[in-house]
Amino acid sequence: MKKEYISIQGITLPFYRCHTLIIGSGAASLNCALHLYDFNIKDIAIVTECLGGGTSNNSGSDKQTYYKVSLFGQEK
Repeated sequence: MKKEYISIQGITLPFYRCHTLIIGSGAASLNCALHLYDFNIKDIAIVTECLGGGTSNNSGSDKQTYYKVSLFGQEK
């Protein structure tokens, strides 16, 4: 991920650039991140409100959700 700065109307803001941005951290999002990593795409950012959230977890289903969450490291 690359961090740059942009100025808009005299205000300087940080601007981040990455290969792939994944929104959410449900089973589908984490599965997507794992597949991208397996294809040697490592410049990935996951933006989420809650690690392990998502429809699968919120609807009370799915061991897959908990398994995928367990594969990921600490939040950064």
